Amino acid sequence: NGYKVYLDDGSQMVGPAQTELEECIEAVSDWSSIPFMAPDSPVFKKNVTIVGDEIRKAYYKFMEGTSFVSPADNPKKKNLNLVYSPLHGTGGPWLPPLLDHFGFKVTLVKEQAEPDGEFPTVKYPNPEEPDAMKLAEETARSVNAGLFLATDPDADRLGAGIKNEAGQYVLINGNQIGSLMCAYLCENIASQQKSGKKSAAGRWNIFKTIVTTDLQTRIAEKNGIQIRDVLTGFKYIAEQMRLMETGNRAAGYDKKIDRYLFGGEESFGYLPVDFVRDKDSLSSALLLCEIAAESGNLLQYLDQVYLNYGLYLELLKSVTMKGTDGQEKIKTIIDNLRNTDVDGWTLGSRKVTTLLDYKNQTRNKKKSEKDFHNLPESDVVQLILEPEGKLTIRPSGTEPKVKLYASLKHPSNPSSLDELKIAKTELENELASVAGIFLAKTGITG
Repeated sequence: NGYKVYLDDGSQMVGPAQTELEECIEAVSDWSSIPFMAPDSPVFKKNVTIVGDEIRKAYYKFMEGTSFVSPADNPKKKNLNLVYSPLHGTGGPWLPPLLDHFGFKVTLVKEQAEPDGEFPTVKYPNPEEPDAMKLAEETARSVNAGLFLATDPDADRLGAGIKNEAGQYVLINGNQIGSLMCAYLCENIASQQKSGKKSAAGRWNIFKTIVTTDLQTRIAEKNGIQIRDVLTGFKYIAEQMRLMETGNRAAGYDKKIDRYLFGGEESFGYLPVDFVRDKDSLSSALLLCEIAAESGNLLQYLDQVYLNYGLYLELLKSVTMKGTDGQEKIKTIIDNLRNTDVDGWTLGSRKVTTLLDYKNQTRNKKKSEKDFHNLPESDVVQLILEPEGKLTIRPSGTEPKVKLYASLKHPSNPSSLDELKIAKTELENELASVAGIFLAKTGITG
């Protein structure tokens, strides 16, 4: 019951263009006054072009020039047994041929291969939902696949399941998938720059949303890559790409040296190429398969990322406030939080040091240009914890629901797989505890 509107560069509308369109919509008092253009009308013929197969050819050509894509005859690709489900969406005709073009062989989940708006085999056709991945996992088990992938109905989000050493399949979340991609791309660019490769020259940029793991910040910084936070929503990443492409000085970009490397958000959306302006499961799936082929196993590579950059884990809680006044309750709770003096606050063993209010653009209730430079106002409150961690809370704009994003770094730096295993359990338990204490403290209950 909605739609997306894109600008001429392929990015979603933001800023003045969005405001202007909203004003035009609000000005309509009689829907019958809106003219609908017939396909044979002069205006339609002049302004509308039907996209054909040339878009596929162009996409393949761009991908062939991408640094992370290896030759189709790379022998490592033959060892990767893949399964893919489009979850009754649009990805079926697109992703398998793309992967095949670049040397990967894919088994399609037959029951979910055809587009079907009724989504007969899933309750929610979203790769973020474990239940939606069950048929893909069953198919993977039947063909002994090491990796299975699924995309959402419009094929912009990507989920993955990986076989571990015990032969069981493990679903990894959006923060983990994005961090795998971020690490692989950053390490490759850093290596190329170190060896003096001209194609790697320049100032590379990564973008992530404010609720996406800070593991990616650590990865970027350790590899000498610039990273910026944007508000939740991929349109804000696309906006930064446009500002960078035009060399917008006010936003801190230099057209001659700045280059796009990667953008992502925790909700399973990623973009590892610069010729698209929205999250894109196709290029993301191809990158993830390249990483799997090169590393041998994505879970093992993820463990190495944790060992190299620190163990960060995340937790998302979505709470519905029941009753007719649910949204008003949420507004009151968040307003109370943004007006709270957090000095002396603790959540378990973590001390709350900072409260960032994205609506009023304040740090601990004082205006802060540094924290919110180039970020528009948004109804979001974020707590910064010590040792390193953060809690971000934002309400839904359409439902009596509030989302809590919790992210913590383990205070130690595990140096072995055995230490990492223990640290993961400790951090998972602490995450649940910190989130629970915060919800109780603020009165957010379902």
